[in-house]
Amino acid sequence: MNADRNNHWYRQPIAWLGIAITLAILAGCVWTIVLAGAYTDRPAHGPAPTLLGMPLTAPPAASTTATP
Repeated sequence: MNADRNNHWYRQPIAWLGIAITLAILAGCVWTIVLAGAYTDRPAHGPAPTLLGMPLTAPPAASTTATP
């Protein structure tokens, strides 16, 4: 009967280690989201309007004059 009492999941150190690691990862994810929310992103493309990160207008074409 004593052997049955020692085999409960809460008496196993590996279970507590797994729980601690899982909680640490979850806390790290939450902290990263909170920290990211505190800072605003600067636009990477300047004043040009974008849709899903792609510019809506084409860049100005380079001159096509041939040089001898």
